[in-house]
Amino acid sequence: MRKSLRIFVSSPSDVPDERLRAYLIIDKLSQDYSRFFTIESYRWEHEAMLASKHFQDAIEPPSAFDIVVLILWSRLGTPLPGKTAVREYRGIDGRVPVTGTEWEYEEALRAAREKNAPDLLAFRNISPAPIDTRDPEVRARSNAQLDALDDFWRRHFVDRGVFLAAYDEYRTLEGFAQRLEESLRKLIERRIKDMSRSLSDTEPIWLGDPFRGLASYEFEHAPIFFGRDGAVMKATEQLAINARSGRAFLLVSGASGSGKGRHRAALGEAATHKRHGLPAAGCVPAGDRRRRRRPWFGKGSNEHRRGGCRAIRTARSRRDGGTTGDVPAGCSERTGLSVRAGDRSPDRRGTQIGPLARV
Repeated sequence: MRKSLRIFVSSPSDVPDERLRAYLIIDKLSQDYSRFFTIESYRWEHEAMLASKHFQDAIEPPSAFDIVVLILWSRLGTPLPGKTAVREYRGIDGRVPVTGTEWEYEEALRAAREKNAPDLLAFRNISPAPIDTRDPEVRARSNAQLDALDDFWRRHFVDRGVFLAAYDEYRTLEGFAQRLEESLRKLIERRIKDMSRSLSDTEPIWLGDPFRGLASYEFEHAPIFFGRDGAVMKATEQLAINARSGRAFLLVSGASGSGKGRHRAALGEAATHKRHGLPAAGCVPAGDRRRRRRPWFGKGSNEHRRGGCRAIRTARSRRDGGTTGDVPAGCSERTGLSVRAGDRSPDRRGTQIGPLARV
């Protein structure tokens, strides 16, 4: 029986891209170390938030997890009530009020000091924070959030040049991802070394032939699909960004045998089981393998892609009250995909990874 390893990601609302990347990294590690652990990230965003109680009451206490990851940038969050019907929300020193992020970190910190668990990882984005220079009220709220964040940071990590606890700083999403994956791998491998059972006692993760040959990979082959991590991660992130912008669509285009089916299987696994903030359309319950939306891939000439472009153009024209018109020559080439070697990384604003992101 594999052991469970649960990871809690705590952050305010200003780092959605880091949260998504963290979930993708955890899913990747879950596959890499599936022989030893069932690794899960706790995604409170998808929990049922009951109107009869405070939303924080529906979130499991971070102390119940094995690893807690804290991510901060320009906000500390919204203050919680001092007490609800479920629990009290106080800082580790008894102060009130505290924000949700403060309480989550300090609740885990108290448990770590008392029981030596969970493991805590802290990351802070030190790139310039966005502040509205035209609206005085919004600017004042942003400055108040930064002041609260600085107070929290001095309380736990650095006070007048004295380092109180370990942490990582980063400026880019890629820098954050690299350090997070390195840190999580070390924590997982440390646990593997401490495991008393031998390698021969672990359960097999696949009982059939893992070599597919020329056969395509489908959803059920996710446990034995490795590689193309960067491309799949970029595609999943861009699809989630498009969904947040109201354009829940991503076109995967390529020559026959270039790996479209492998990307489909990996993206389908993310949408079906992990979600990652992906739209509900195309997602089905994890236990239902009879119903799935299968992306369609054209083969041969560009006429298939031109047909897809024509459909998009028609829908857009109807929405705008215009006429459809013909599809310009080269539309299929310009409409396009962004999961090829050497591609640009996803645009965090959701406005460009090739022209398709703007459709």
